[in-house]
Amino acid sequence: MKTIIPLTALAAFAATAPIHAQNPVFSKPSGYVTTSLLQGFNLIGLNLQTPSLASGKFETVTATTLTDTDVTNYAPTSGRTYVLEITSGTIVGSIFEVPAASIAANVITITTDPVTDLVALGLTTNDTYNLRIAPTLEEIFTTVPLAQGGLLHAGANDGVADNIWLPDGEGGFVRYFLRGGASPAFRLADVGTPLAPNVPIIYSDGIYVEKKTATEVDLTITGNVKTVGTTSVIAQGFNAVNIVAPVGLNLFNAGLEDDLQPGANIDVADALWVQLPDLNYKRYFRRAGNWRDAIAPNTALTQVQLEAITLSGAVLIEKRGLTKSIVDLNVPTNFSDL
Repeated sequence: MKTIIPLTALAAFAATAPIHAQNPVFSKPSGYVTTSLLQGFNLIGLNLQTPSLASGKFETVTATTLTDTDVTNYAPTSGRTYVLEITSGTIVGSIFEVPAASIAANVITITTDPVTDLVALGLTTNDTYNLRIAPTLEEIFTTVPLAQGGLLHAGANDGVADNIWLPDGEGGFVRYFLRGGASPAFRLADVGTPLAPNVPIIYSDGIYVEKKTATEVDLTITGNVKTVGTTSVIAQGFNAVNIVAPVGLNLFNAGLEDDLQPGANIDVADALWVQLPDLNYKRYFRRAGNWRDAIAPNTALTQVQLEAITLSGAVLIEKRGLTKSIVDLNVPTNFSDL
C-alpha cells in the first residue's frame, strides 16, 4: 500500500511536486512518499513536512507567549493554522497548533484547552523550535474529482463521496467529503453539509481516507524529513497517530513500549492496530513487559519479530483509560545525521 523512497534518496531529493501551495523549495533532508489508496478505509499519515517558516530560539518565554527577536515578522497567512514544533530541550518533540490570529510580528501566543503553562512544562530560552504552516485538505488531496484525474471521488453527500476522517482530539473523528459540481469543494459531513475550506491537517494525526470506488489511486506527499521525534496526546477511544518518520521505524525501535497501558489480554490493555497492505489489521498489546500478538497472547514477541513489524504511515491506538496520555514516537537514530 505504501511506497517509500530510500533514506539516501530522501536526503538528495529536490522536491518539485505541487501538493503544497506555491511550489515551495524544500530544504534537505527532503523527499517524497507515495501511498496507494484502495477501496475501503486507508490509514495514512503525512510523513514529510511543509517547509519551515522560521526556526531558532526564543529570547523570551512566558506562560503563554514566545518571542523571537531575530524575526521581524512571521507574517502568517490569515485563516491558516501553524504548527510550532520544539526541537530540543525537556519537551523536545512537543507540538502546538497555532492559528494565524495568535501570531503577531515576532510573538507567538499559545492557547490550549485546558490552558498550558509553557514555563511549567519546562520550555526555556535555550530550546530550539520550528514553525511550519499546516497543510489543508485542498493542498493534500486537491479539489479535482477522481473522474477528472484527481484523487477523491466527489459526490452530492458523504454517503456516496469518498470521506476524509480527521481525529478530533477526543478519541473520535470528524468527517469531510468533496462535493462535486461546477466548483468542487470540501464540506463537513454533518447537518447541512457546510463548506469546510482550509481545514488543517496536523502532522501528528493519522488520517483515514474512506475510498468508495475500486479505482486505485496514488497519493504522493513531498516535503522535509523530521529529524526529531514527535509527541502526541491520545484520549480514550480510537486514536489515529501518524508515525511521522517516512522510513526506518518498527515495533522494536518506535518507542511505544512505555506509552501503552499493559494488561492481561487485548480486551483490557491498550491495543496497537497496525494496518496491513490489504487494509486489514494486526493487533498488538503489552503484557508483563513484553509485546504480544493478539492472536497469540501467551507468547512474548522477540526482538527479531518486533523488528519485522514495520510501522509506516499511521497506526491506530485503542486507549482504554479515561485520562489523556502522551505518546512519544521516535525517529530512527541515523536521522540525526541528516
